[in-house]
This record gives sequence, C-alpha cells and structure tokens, in this order.
Amino acid sequence: MKKRLRNTSFGFLLVVTIILSLSLFLPSFGQTAVQQTDFKVTLLGTGSPLLSTSRSGPATLVEVGNEKLLFDAGRGTALQLYKANMLPESVDKLFLTHLHSDHTIGIPDVWLTGSLPT
Repeated sequence: MKKRLRNTSFGFLLVVTIILSLSLFLPSFGQTAVQQTDFKVTLLGTGSPLLSTSRSGPATLVEVGNEKLLFDAGRGTALQLYKANMLPESVDKLFLTHLHSDHTIGIPDVWLTGSLPT
C-alpha cells in the first residue's frame, strides 16, 4: 500500500512539474495574442499620518496607455501631481485602498484644484 501511494504521489508531482514547465517555457501555448501595454508607476507620497515636511501622504499614480489612475490621495497629493508635471484634472480614476484619513485627506484638494482653470 505504501509503495502504491508513493508511486501515485510521484506521478502527481511529475504531472504538476511538466505542466508548470510548459507554462513557463511556452507562455503562448493555448493562448491568443495579447497586446502588451507599457505602464509607469510614480510614488507621489509614501508618508504616514504623522506630519512631515519631507514626505507627502500616501498616493501612487499609475499610467497605463492614455489612462492615469490615482491610488489614494494623502496630504499634499495635488502638489505632488504638479511636481510630476501632471495636472490634477488629468487623473481619470481615483482608487482608495482603505478609508483611513491619511489616504483620503487630499481628495478635496485634488478634486477642487482640478476644477480650477489653468
């Protein structure tokens, strides 16, 4: 019984290894062609809830194709967008990772600054 179980386990591991190897070395196996899109990630702020003159609150800008996605809007996000040569009005979507104040306090500034004429 133990020998049979050992052979079954070995066979299972062999099959899993073959499947993983094929998926690594033949990434297009069984798939249709997918267009690859470059993206750019800019850390606008990596600070904490504590006040700091050297670090802005949490905010990350992700640019994919023509879309500009903002993840969180901590303190100073509108200024950091401006420093990155990006106007707040050019942000297409805002995502919040969670609702702590240090991740949301910059939303009014980004929203209102984006509505001002440039």
